[in-house]
Amino acid sequence: MDKSLPIASNNIQVVDLVRGLAIFSVLASHLASVLNQPGSSKSLVWDWITSNGGGGVLMFLVVSGFLITRIIDLGPGGLFKPSWKNFYVRRAARILPLYLLQIFVGILFLYSLIFFFGETSRFFIYCFKLPREGTAWSFWLSLFTFSFNWALAFKFDEWQQVGLYWGILWSLAVEEQFYIFYPFYLRILGNTRRLVLALMTVVLVCLLWKFNFPGGWPSVTRVAVQGNINCYGEIAIGVLLYLACKQFGTRLLLKKNLCFLFSFIGAVFIVISYGLDYFGEGDIKPIVIGGGVFLFLLGAIHLELFKSKWFKFFSVPGKYSYASYLFHVIILYLVTPELIHVDRFLGLIFYVIATTTMAFVSYRIFEFPVNNLVRGWFKVSLKSKEA
Repeated sequence: MDKSLPIASNNIQVVDLVRGLAIFSVLASHLASVLNQPGSSKSLVWDWITSNGGGGVLMFLVVSGFLITRIIDLGPGGLFKPSWKNFYVRRAARILPLYLLQIFVGILFLYSLIFFFGETSRFFIYCFKLPREGTAWSFWLSLFTFSFNWALAFKFDEWQQVGLYWGILWSLAVEEQFYIFYPFYLRILGNTRRLVLALMTVVLVCLLWKFNFPGGWPSVTRVAVQGNINCYGEIAIGVLLYLACKQFGTRLLLKKNLCFLFSFIGAVFIVISYGLDYFGEGDIKPIVIGGGVFLFLLGAIHLELFKSKWFKFFSVPGKYSYASYLFHVIILYLVTPELIHVDRFLGLIFYVIATTTMAFVSYRIFEFPVNNLVRGWFKVSLKSKEA
């Protein structure tokens, strides 16, 4: 690979900008779900800003496909002869420590509040509820096998719902299911042409499944299964984005007007995605967001504009978005009683700042040190930054 290309640099600021928008969308949606009480004043701007939590997750998945493929390609063996040890150790070191900590903290937080404060409020249940007694075995098994997304789809009624703190883990399960055999598929496919054809097939199948879904299933299961399958397509779009940047990056660096056009059209698609649920067109959201993020990043990665220091501040939430995503429900639970009494927009800003601050501290004192420690144990390179 041409090391002068932006995708070969240690950090791509505009990718963090997209991740920042993604985590902002998730936080805004979940805050609105508890602040929008019956009788609260209507605000078109507020409803628009807070309507795209699911879209934020889809943005994460597209970016994930791009970054994980980039990590493999820049690692030992390149894209089609990746080092299995390097990939799996890096992935485990990045994902598992914070994931296991999140589960442990959630259990500790839940039972501490019940034991010391007798907390059983509706808001507490909304945030932290575990499955009803007698069904928890399937819940814990699914968490530790990264099959929670499918368990949630088929066990929702049996569990009698779960709290938001646990519910958000479905998207992490989707990612790990895609990546568990990813290096094997890359070795089997062996070249870019076959990989592109395979990825386009995945995207097409996901789209056809979306609009030709078999009937007869409960509505909750139907929506969840549709969502799971569409998410694999979003990751595949992210991989295609990386391949496009690698193949056409040198030429795109010389065609600034074309890059501006791509980024503008992509940005329009992303903006439009915020109104799809509001106008009852949520079914096409995966197409709009996948295409939007693809076009925006394809252009923006090759523009100096998005490397500017003026965007650096807005990229910060994206850098620490993993911890923000896993722990934002605890912050939501802690700050909501205070935010009920302030302006909703100011409350959202405070919530984002509080969550990002927590995530920054988590990264510095836990994620980064433990990540390096695990890699050191297995003698895996500590040089390049992780997604």
